Amino acid sequence: MAVKARWRKKLLVVGIGCFSLVVLAVGVFGIALIAAWMSYSDLGTPEPEATHRTFSLAASSPELAGPAGAGLPAAAVTRLTLDLEGGVFEVRPGPPGSAVTVEGTYAARYYELIDERKTDGELGQEITIRFRPTASILVRTLAGLNVYDDKMNQLTVTIPEGMPIDLDLHLVDGQSKTDLGGLLLTDLDVHLSKGAHHLGFGRPLAAELARMSLSTSMGDFRVNDLGNARFRMLETGTRMGSCRIDLGGEWAPGSRTEASFSLTMGDLTLFLPKAIRVSEDSSNMVIFGGTSGLRRRQEIDDPDAPELKLDLSTSMGSVHLSRY
Repeated sequence: MAVKARWRKKLLVVGIGCFSLVVLAVGVFGIALIAAWMSYSDLGTPEPEATHRTFSLAASSPELAGPAGAGLPAAAVTRLTLDLEGGVFEVRPGPPGSAVTVEGTYAARYYELIDERKTDGELGQEITIRFRPTASILVRTLAGLNVYDDKMNQLTVTIPEGMPIDLDLHLVDGQSKTDLGGLLLTDLDVHLSKGAHHLGFGRPLAAELARMSLSTSMGDFRVNDLGNARFRMLETGTRMGSCRIDLGGEWAPGSRTEASFSLTMGDLTLFLPKAIRVSEDSSNMVIFGGTSGLRRRQEIDDPDAPELKLDLSTSMGSVHLSRY
């Protein structure tokens, strides 16, 4: 009887503790909801506000025969950062000699569009454009804003061709369509997350790109004509999402490039033209996942066929390679 009494006492303590946690959680959520409603009442109904901003760049540089940025002084390269969160975004090339432009509409009471510009005689110019929410996700939900697909926020960024640019691109929470074809990029970092994002290279870049980095997470991603990026080294990482990458495009005859693809908890599909030779020193590491299509050897007679060193790393996901 004493043992049963002790167990009843322990169960009672546990039950009271669990009930207290539930009451506390409900109370905290109630307070947060009241605070969010008060914020929404102060901000009012969201309304789209038009914007048009331009950022002029220095005179264009001559065409480069080698990798973009090789032999160029730092002052000749513009470091451009685009950090856009919560909307429908388009990034596209503009005519040579034009300016970097940002235009469209957004809910100004709930989001902010910030631009910063720094100029240094030795380091050149740095332009940062940020678009981000100023209200919490709960306040925006009460206002009727769809956090991951808000049609009220629609911004288009135009980047001029012919200008050496070090591009750092962050697109989060929403939809995006990006075409970097024809640009003169000295370095490229792309981060795509939470939404449906499409990255493409409709035309070859203006010069070889020594390095490119691409990371995707928690969304649906499409990359087209990646061969037009003219990279020498590519590093990609995909986490908790679905990613389809087409490596088609204009590859330089006799070129040798390296590409590493890392996947964690998701699926990755690679489309590789049959004219591209996969080098013998490529690698494939799998931890709690699966790969397919990697053992199919393609006999290529052309001695000038482009060669790709392909390094794959898979953890709790699946990778499929398709030749076409």
